[in-house]
Amino acid sequence: MEVETDATKGQEPKQIRDEELFKAAESGDSSVFMSLSPQQLAKSLSFRNEDGRSLLHVSASFGHSQIVKLLSSVDESKTVINSKDDEGWAPLHSATSIGKAELVEILLTRGADVNVKNNGGRTALHYAASKGWLEIAQLLLTHGAKINITDKVV
Repeated sequence: MEVETDATKGQEPKQIRDEELFKAAESGDSSVFMSLSPQQLAKSLSFRNEDGRSLLHVSASFGHSQIVKLLSSVDESKTVINSKDDEGWAPLHSATSIGKAELVEILLTRGADVNVKNNGGRTALHYAASKGWLEIAQLLLTHGAKINITDKVV
Protein backbone atom coordinates (compact mmCIF):
# COMPACT_ATOMS: atom_id res chain seq x y z
CA MET A 1 0.00 0.00 0.00
CA GLU A 2 1.23 3.47 -0.78
CA VAL A 3 0.54 6.84 0.76
CA GLU A 4 0.78 9.99 -1.33
CA THR A 5 2.35 12.96 0.36
CA ASP A 6 1.63 16.53 -0.65
CA ALA A 7 3.72 18.29 1.97
CA THR A 8 5.23 20.64 -0.60
CA LYS A 9 2.78 22.70 -2.67
CA GLY A 10 3.39 22.79 -6.38
CA GLN A 11 5.17 19.46 -6.47
CA GLU A 12 3.92 16.10 -7.60
CA PRO A 13 2.57 14.09 -4.66
CA LYS A 14 5.27 11.80 -3.33
CA GLN A 15 4.51 8.12 -2.95
CA ILE A 16 5.65 6.45 0.28
CA ARG A 17 5.25 2.72 0.61
CA ASP A 18 4.12 1.23 3.92
CA GLU A 19 7.44 -0.66 4.10
CA GLU A 20 9.22 2.71 4.12
CA LEU A 21 7.00 3.89 6.96
CA PHE A 22 7.79 0.77 9.00
CA LYS A 23 11.53 1.33 8.43
CA ALA A 24 11.13 4.94 9.55
CA ALA A 25 9.16 3.85 12.64
CA GLU A 26 11.94 1.40 13.52
CA SER A 27 14.82 3.80 12.90
CA GLY A 28 13.14 6.83 14.44
CA ASP A 29 13.10 8.93 11.26
CA SER A 30 10.26 11.26 12.22
CA SER A 31 10.79 13.43 9.13
CA VAL A 32 9.10 10.75 7.02
CA PHE A 33 5.96 11.00 9.16
CA MET A 34 6.12 14.78 9.38
CA SER A 35 6.05 14.94 5.56
CA LEU A 36 2.59 13.32 5.56
CA SER A 37 -0.63 15.30 5.65
CA PRO A 38 -2.94 14.66 8.63
CA GLN A 39 -5.19 12.56 6.36
CA GLN A 40 -2.27 10.48 5.11
CA LEU A 41 -0.98 10.06 8.64
CA ALA A 42 -4.43 8.89 9.76
CA LYS A 43 -4.56 6.42 6.85
CA SER A 44 -1.16 5.02 7.85
CA LEU A 45 -2.58 4.01 11.24
CA SER A 46 -4.27 1.03 9.57
CA PHE A 47 -1.01 -0.42 8.23
CA ARG A 48 0.19 -3.68 9.79
CA ASN A 49 3.41 -5.62 9.33
CA GLU A 50 3.79 -9.40 9.11
CA ASP A 51 3.44 -9.68 12.93
CA GLY A 52 0.23 -7.66 13.00
CA ARG A 53 2.04 -4.68 14.48
CA SER A 54 1.02 -1.12 13.64
CA LEU A 55 3.42 1.76 13.08
CA LEU A 56 2.57 2.85 16.63
CA HIS A 57 3.58 -0.57 17.98
CA VAL A 58 6.90 -0.44 16.14
CA SER A 59 7.79 3.12 17.14
CA ALA A 60 6.89 2.35 20.78
CA SER A 61 9.00 -0.84 20.70
CA PHE A 62 12.04 1.14 19.61
CA GLY A 63 11.47 4.04 22.00
CA HIS A 64 10.77 6.77 19.45
CA SER A 65 8.68 9.27 21.40
CA GLN A 66 8.35 11.86 18.64
CA ILE A 67 6.78 9.32 16.27
CA VAL A 68 4.57 7.93 19.04
CA LYS A 69 3.32 11.47 19.77
CA LEU A 70 2.65 12.14 16.11
CA LEU A 71 0.83 8.87 15.41
CA SER A 72 -1.20 8.91 18.62
CA SER A 73 -2.28 12.49 17.95
CA VAL A 74 -4.26 11.41 14.87
CA ASP A 75 -5.77 8.29 16.49
CA GLU A 76 -9.00 10.03 17.50
CA SER A 77 -10.95 6.81 18.02
CA LYS A 78 -8.19 5.32 20.22
CA THR A 79 -8.40 2.08 18.24
CA VAL A 80 -4.74 1.93 17.24
CA ILE A 81 -3.40 3.03 20.63
CA ASN A 82 -5.20 0.02 22.14
CA SER A 83 -4.79 -2.36 19.20
CA LYS A 84 -3.02 -5.66 19.68
CA ASP A 85 -0.47 -7.43 17.52
CA ASP A 86 -0.48 -11.18 16.86
CA GLU A 87 0.87 -11.83 20.39
CA GLY A 88 -1.77 -9.60 21.94
CA TRP A 89 0.69 -6.82 22.74
CA ALA A 90 -0.58 -3.24 22.68
CA PRO A 91 1.86 -0.32 22.24
CA LEU A 92 1.68 0.19 26.03
CA HIS A 93 3.16 -3.28 26.62
CA SER A 94 6.04 -2.44 24.27
CA ALA A 95 6.81 0.94 25.82
CA THR A 96 6.70 -0.56 29.31
CA SER A 97 8.87 -3.56 28.48
CA ILE A 98 11.72 -1.35 27.25
CA GLY A 99 11.50 0.92 30.28
CA LYS A 100 10.49 4.14 28.55
CA ALA A 101 8.47 6.10 31.12
CA GLU A 102 8.04 9.04 28.74
CA LEU A 103 6.39 6.79 26.15
CA VAL A 104 4.21 5.12 28.76
CA GLU A 105 3.00 8.53 29.91
CA ILE A 106 2.32 9.69 26.34
CA LEU A 107 0.29 6.57 25.60
CA LEU A 108 -1.68 6.78 28.84
CA THR A 109 -2.51 10.46 28.41
CA ARG A 110 -3.62 9.77 24.83
CA GLY A 111 -6.09 7.07 25.87
CA ALA A 112 -4.20 3.78 26.21
CA ASP A 113 -6.03 1.18 28.32
CA VAL A 114 -3.81 0.76 31.39
CA ASN A 115 -5.19 -2.75 32.04
CA VAL A 116 -5.04 -4.15 28.49
CA LYS A 117 -3.92 -7.82 28.51
CA ASN A 118 -1.78 -9.64 25.97
CA ASN A 119 -2.36 -13.26 24.90
CA GLY A 120 -0.60 -14.43 28.07
CA GLY A 121 -2.92 -12.36 30.24
CA ARG A 122 -0.17 -9.90 31.14
CA THR A 123 -0.66 -6.18 31.55
CA ALA A 124 1.92 -3.42 31.35
CA LEU A 125 2.12 -3.53 35.16
CA HIS A 126 3.27 -7.15 35.00
CA TYR A 127 6.19 -6.10 32.76
CA ALA A 128 7.06 -3.04 34.84
CA ALA A 129 7.12 -5.15 38.02
CA SER A 130 9.08 -8.04 36.50
CA LYS A 131 11.76 -5.70 35.15
CA GLY A 132 11.95 -3.48 38.21
CA TRP A 133 10.72 -0.36 36.45
CA LEU A 134 9.47 1.37 39.63
CA GLU A 135 8.82 4.76 38.02
CA ILE A 136 6.72 3.12 35.30
CA ALA A 137 4.87 0.93 37.81
CA GLN A 138 3.97 4.03 39.82
CA LEU A 139 2.85 5.80 36.66
CA LEU A 140 0.64 2.85 35.69
CA LEU A 141 -0.85 2.68 39.19
CA THR A 142 -1.56 6.41 39.13
CA HIS A 143 -3.51 5.85 35.91
CA GLY A 144 -5.62 3.08 37.45
CA ALA A 145 -3.66 -0.13 36.85
CA LYS A 146 -5.22 -2.99 38.78
CA ILE A 147 -2.79 -4.90 40.99
CA ASN A 148 -4.87 -8.07 41.21
CA ILE A 149 -4.94 -9.07 37.53
CA THR A 150 -3.39 -12.50 37.13
CA ASP A 151 -1.70 -13.76 34.00
CA LYS A 152 -2.04 -17.21 32.48
CA VAL A 153 0.25 -19.61 34.31
CA VAL A 154 2.05 -21.90 31.88
